Amino acid sequence: MVEQKELNCQKAVGMVLDGKYQPAYYSIGKYREDALCLQQESNGKWSTYIGFRRQRKLPEVYDNVVDACLSLIRRLSKGNDEETLELSDNFLNLIIRDQIA
Repeated sequence: MVEQKELNCQKAVGMVLDGKYQPAYYSIGKYREDALCLQQESNGKWSTYIGFRRQRKLPEVYDNVVDACLSLIRRLSKGNDEETLELSDNFLNLIIRDQIA
Protein backbone atom coordinates (compact mmCIF):
# COMPACT_ATOMS: atom_id res chain seq x y z
CA MET A 1 0.00 0.00 0.00
CA VAL A 2 2.76 2.45 0.93
CA GLU A 3 4.65 1.63 -2.25
CA GLN A 4 1.59 2.47 -4.36
CA LYS A 5 1.15 5.81 -2.57
CA GLU A 6 4.82 6.63 -3.20
CA LEU A 7 4.35 5.85 -6.89
CA ASN A 8 1.23 8.01 -6.94
CA CYS A 9 3.20 10.92 -5.46
CA GLN A 10 5.92 10.54 -8.07
CA LYS A 11 3.33 10.45 -10.82
CA ALA A 12 1.50 13.49 -9.39
CA VAL A 13 4.64 15.61 -9.16
CA GLY A 14 5.52 14.62 -12.72
CA MET A 15 2.08 15.68 -13.93
CA VAL A 16 2.40 19.06 -12.19
CA LEU A 17 5.92 19.71 -13.47
CA ASP A 18 5.26 18.56 -17.04
CA GLY A 19 3.01 21.53 -17.61
CA LYS A 20 5.61 24.01 -16.40
CA TYR A 21 9.13 22.71 -17.08
CA GLN A 22 10.91 20.85 -19.83
CA PRO A 23 11.55 17.21 -18.84
CA ALA A 24 15.29 17.74 -19.36
CA TYR A 25 15.36 19.98 -16.26
CA TYR A 26 14.36 17.26 -13.81
CA SER A 27 14.27 13.52 -13.26
CA ILE A 28 11.93 11.47 -11.10
CA GLY A 29 13.23 8.15 -9.81
CA LYS A 30 16.72 8.16 -11.29
CA TYR A 31 19.91 10.13 -11.82
CA ARG A 32 20.11 12.45 -14.81
CA GLU A 33 23.07 14.60 -15.74
CA ASP A 34 22.52 18.37 -15.47
CA ALA A 35 19.07 17.96 -13.93
CA LEU A 36 17.36 18.24 -10.57
CA CYS A 37 16.63 14.68 -9.45
CA LEU A 38 14.19 13.03 -7.05
CA GLN A 39 15.15 9.55 -5.94
CA GLN A 40 14.45 7.02 -3.20
CA GLU A 41 17.53 5.97 -1.30
CA SER A 42 18.42 2.44 -0.20
CA ASN A 43 17.62 3.34 3.43
CA GLY A 44 14.01 4.24 2.51
CA LYS A 45 14.58 7.98 2.65
CA TRP A 46 14.04 10.30 -0.32
CA SER A 47 16.42 12.87 -1.73
CA THR A 48 16.55 15.69 -4.20
CA TYR A 49 19.86 16.68 -5.71
CA ILE A 50 21.49 18.13 -8.82
CA GLY A 51 23.11 15.58 -11.10
CA PHE A 52 26.44 17.04 -12.17
CA ARG A 53 29.48 15.21 -13.50
CA ARG A 54 28.16 11.86 -12.26
CA GLN A 55 27.83 13.20 -8.72
CA ARG A 56 24.95 14.28 -6.52
CA LYS A 57 25.41 17.96 -5.77
CA LEU A 58 23.52 19.86 -3.06
CA PRO A 59 21.54 16.87 -1.77
CA GLU A 60 18.53 17.34 0.48
CA VAL A 61 17.26 14.22 2.27
CA TYR A 62 13.69 13.63 3.50
CA ASP A 63 11.91 10.95 5.50
CA ASN A 64 8.98 10.78 3.09
CA VAL A 65 8.19 11.18 -0.59
CA VAL A 66 5.73 14.06 -0.13
CA ASP A 67 8.38 16.31 1.43
CA ALA A 68 10.86 15.31 -1.27
CA CYS A 69 8.34 16.13 -4.03
CA LEU A 70 7.66 19.52 -2.45
CA SER A 71 11.42 20.09 -2.34
CA LEU A 72 11.68 19.26 -6.05
CA ILE A 73 8.97 21.81 -6.79
CA ARG A 74 10.58 24.46 -4.59
CA ARG A 75 14.02 23.94 -6.08
CA LEU A 76 12.74 24.08 -9.66
CA SER A 77 10.79 27.25 -8.89
CA LYS A 78 14.05 28.94 -7.82
CA GLY A 79 12.60 31.30 -5.25
CA ASN A 80 9.46 32.25 -7.16
CA ASP A 81 7.09 31.99 -4.19
CA GLU A 82 3.94 32.37 -6.27
CA GLU A 83 4.96 29.58 -8.64
CA THR A 84 6.07 27.35 -5.76
CA LEU A 85 2.73 27.82 -4.02
CA GLU A 86 0.71 27.16 -7.18
CA LEU A 87 2.61 23.99 -8.10
CA SER A 88 2.65 22.73 -4.51
CA ASP A 89 -1.11 23.24 -4.22
CA ASN A 90 -1.69 21.41 -7.50
CA PHE A 91 0.50 18.52 -6.35
CA LEU A 92 -1.17 18.24 -2.94
CA ASN A 93 -4.63 18.39 -4.50
CA LEU A 94 -3.75 15.50 -6.79
CA ILE A 95 -2.46 13.24 -4.05
CA ILE A 96 -5.20 14.11 -1.58
CA ARG A 97 -7.99 13.48 -4.05
CA ASP A 98 -6.28 10.43 -5.58
CA GLN A 99 -7.07 11.84 -9.00
CA ILE A 100 -4.06 10.34 -10.67
CA ALA A 101 -4.68 7.29 -12.80
